[in-house]
Amino acid sequence: TIEEGAQAAEQMLAEKASFTAVQTVNDLIAIGVCRVFLDRGVRIPQDVSVAGFGNILTAENYRVPLTTVRQPKHRLGLAAVESMLALLRGERPETRRLDAEVIVRQSTAPPARPA
Repeated sequence: TIEEGAQAAEQMLAEKASFTAVQTVNDLIAIGVCRVFLDRGVRIPQDVSVAGFGNILTAENYRVPLTTVRQPKHRLGLAAVESMLALLRGERPETRRLDAEVIVRQSTAPPARPA
């Protein structure tokens, strides 16, 4: 959730962890991370890059458009149904790998070089 992302960002800042990027498991968590960073004066992407996963509509329209991973949701659904049908026929489902696409937006940049 956004709240869990905010909590994680607060913890990272409290621990004074050294990092140049944060990759989250979904876009909502990334938005929570961004919210805390921006409210605390951490510049995105100049100080830290943030990337999400899922490409929800809000990701593109957030204060800093979010770099994310777009999943082939329709193909994932078809593959799931095909696997279920194979199981119902008593067959072993085929293992598949579906390509995802990284959508690069303004929340990521190469890390800054130390002075």
